[in-house]
Amino acid sequence: MYNFSYELLSVFVLATVYFALRLKYGRDEMIENYMTFVRVLFAATALDVITAIILNYYPNFPHWLNTGLNTALFFYQVYCGYAFCRYVENVIENRSESKRMLNRKVNLIILIVSTVFIFSTPYTKWIFYFDENGRYMHGPFFLVTFIPMILFVLNGIRLLAQNHKQFKKQAIVALVIFVSLEFIVILLQRFLYPDVLIGYCTATLLTLFLWFTIDTPDYLQLMSMMDQLQEARDEADAANLAKSAFLTNMSHEIRTPINGVLGMNAMILKECRDPQIVEYSKNIESAGRSLLALVNDVLDISKVESGKMEIVESEYRLGKLLTDCQNMVVTRVKEKGLELKITNDPELPAILYGDEVRIRQIISNLLTNAVKYTRNGSINVDVSQKDAEGGKITLVVRVADTGIGIRPENLEKIFDAFQRVDLKENRSIEGTGMGLRIARQLTIRMGGILRAESEYGTGSVFTLELPQAVRGKEKMGDFKDYKDTIQLERSVTASAFTAPTARILVVDDIPMNLKVMQGLLKETKIQVDLAESGMECLEKVQRNLYDIVFLDHLMPEIDGIETLNRIHKMENCINQDIPMIMLTANAVSGAREQYLWAGFTEYLAKPVRENDLCKILIRYLPKDKILWNYEPTESRDEVAYENMVAAGGAPRITDVDVPSPQQGRDAQPSAAESISEGAVTDLQPGIIPRQTGSALFASNIPESAPDAEDKEDKNVSDLEARFPSLNIQVGLEYCGDMEDFYLEMIQEFLKPDYKSQMIRAKEEKDWSGYQVHAHSLKSSARTIGAEEFARKALGLEQAGANKDEAYIEENQEKVFAALDTLMEELRKGLEMV
Repeated sequence: MYNFSYELLSVFVLATVYFALRLKYGRDEMIENYMTFVRVLFAATALDVITAIILNYYPNFPHWLNTGLNTALFFYQVYCGYAFCRYVENVIENRSESKRMLNRKVNLIILIVSTVFIFSTPYTKWIFYFDENGRYMHGPFFLVTFIPMILFVLNGIRLLAQNHKQFKKQAIVALVIFVSLEFIVILLQRFLYPDVLIGYCTATLLTLFLWFTIDTPDYLQLMSMMDQLQEARDEADAANLAKSAFLTNMSHEIRTPINGVLGMNAMILKECRDPQIVEYSKNIESAGRSLLALVNDVLDISKVESGKMEIVESEYRLGKLLTDCQNMVVTRVKEKGLELKITNDPELPAILYGDEVRIRQIISNLLTNAVKYTRNGSINVDVSQKDAEGGKITLVVRVADTGIGIRPENLEKIFDAFQRVDLKENRSIEGTGMGLRIARQLTIRMGGILRAESEYGTGSVFTLELPQAVRGKEKMGDFKDYKDTIQLERSVTASAFTAPTARILVVDDIPMNLKVMQGLLKETKIQVDLAESGMECLEKVQRNLYDIVFLDHLMPEIDGIETLNRIHKMENCINQDIPMIMLTANAVSGAREQYLWAGFTEYLAKPVRENDLCKILIRYLPKDKILWNYEPTESRDEVAYENMVAAGGAPRITDVDVPSPQQGRDAQPSAAESISEGAVTDLQPGIIPRQTGSALFASNIPESAPDAEDKEDKNVSDLEARFPSLNIQVGLEYCGDMEDFYLEMIQEFLKPDYKSQMIRAKEEKDWSGYQVHAHSLKSSARTIGAEEFARKALGLEQAGANKDEAYIEENQEKVFAALDTLMEELRKGLEMV
């Protein structure tokens, strides 16, 4: 007797499912494959139940009809396997039509052969027959009916395996469960429980499982929506990468001329003796710094919004950080007649662990905004701590001002990008409204809180709370005392010190950059070795002991990062542990962190500013090799100076043989002879030159200044006539306004064989090398003021970076023709007297 109760239940379930889905979805194409499978399974299950009922309760049922029903049952059993294979095939996405047709032909052949075999059974009795007593009997080839089923299952598994990457994860899991469980249940029914019909019941339950995991239209729509969202996200990511690449290039292209202007302006401040020109130069510096800050904000906001702003933690001194922030705004505070007070909890830890760069950026932004929006009164900064426990504290920085305040409805708006409030009231105040947005996002990334409180017309209070780890047990003490001890370190120019026993190596593939570094370091008397490639650098670091190595990033053969890696891998290299400074024009936000991660000690942006370069030297040169040219003049400064000496920051002035101006023209110039009024006013009280005041400049202002200016204009006009395609003013600025040096740079530009280098790189498809050579050509052209040609070379540089062979093929000869024309002009101009 057959137990068909499970299969009978399955018949009702399948019928209910079929009609319920038809009522709800109609003939929706999205579920038609599933509905076909349900129909075939319903037919097979119904026939299994009918034949079982007949065999159990109607032994006298007509044999011819019973034979037909059993034959149809075996056919639908095989057809179920075929339908499952078709179902799996239709679940697969993005399959070619040729592969679909081949798979269908194979399945169809198996189905046709099986059908012929099954429908011949009433005559051959191969699968089943009825004996003389009318009992149902298995034929000699009964088990052969399982072969098509197994083939279809194997084919389905093959489809799953070959196309698993095209399946959704849920579909793979569901189909694997279906095949595995159904196969196990069939084996149980045939060999352990032959009288319990559970095969189709299991298939029914698993078919419902497929519905809820694969075929539900709501689920399919959700999956389709998720696919669309993923595509949109991929497109957005690609656009963001393109934007980042664009910003990287723009950072280089915009910051380079800005830094060039600021660098030349710094030389004016250093060398000029005319107070009026010095005043103009200071205004240029202020405007240039504002422009540079705006560019940095644009780069930072793109990093923040894309979630790629790096947080790099390290140990830092809280007092030094606060001093840096104060120095960034102190000039503007004095100009507006405001009072800046910084107070702190003396029990604050002196050394903390966190992202010093980002914290300084946040606090500086809060201070800058306070200065902007405060017309009179004061700005008070209070630094404290809370939640001190387990080697961690919450650093609390409270910035309060007596400015115009913020209306209550605008308190949250100020943290939105490009959002400024009370435009009518604040129309004269510079800014883009990005700073606070960046500050809050950075705070969130570091696990902190930044909030604002304000009373309109009275003032505002911004409170920053950041969790920080504590390093050591040293206490910060009073901020005023701390600031006095580091004054000597703050103002550093090339005339502030000498280091004749120090030796450094500068590596750059552009000769002009090497000459600039030599010029900036001339007054320091540091021994400067030069290398024009990474390979030359490797040779020199094996032979000579250096105190610092400055490495350019983008160079032919091996770049700066690869050069550093090779130095670190050298055996018995005497320079493995010395400071390695990355020297590059890549100033995108986060570049410094990338270079530090690559193993560099520090990062220095090009074009190099004298003050930044000297700070690097002061920080990383051995202290016993630095000889200071200044001495303290006031009692408070003497205390600071003694503290610096005790800390190993500088030798005592009495221990250093510093030549005075009276010792002759060949002696080391004093501060009074080599620093302009602008530079002197930038010096902090800790290091005051021996000679200060108006007397310093009265003796140095040339009496024939107007004539000198006329002569300079004449020289510029003469150069413009000799080199009509060059921007002479720009070229002279890059060369320190020295005509002889400028002409020397033009001669340097004519030396390299740019064309053959780029042609060879193109033939070898060395696109990295091609980019380096094009970059060198562009940078050299800019140095001499060939701005129009530099723009053309920039196109080839970017094409090399992007491996855009089509662009190079189309434009290279045009650029080379322009290069030939430029070089011919330069040669003729140099021959003119």
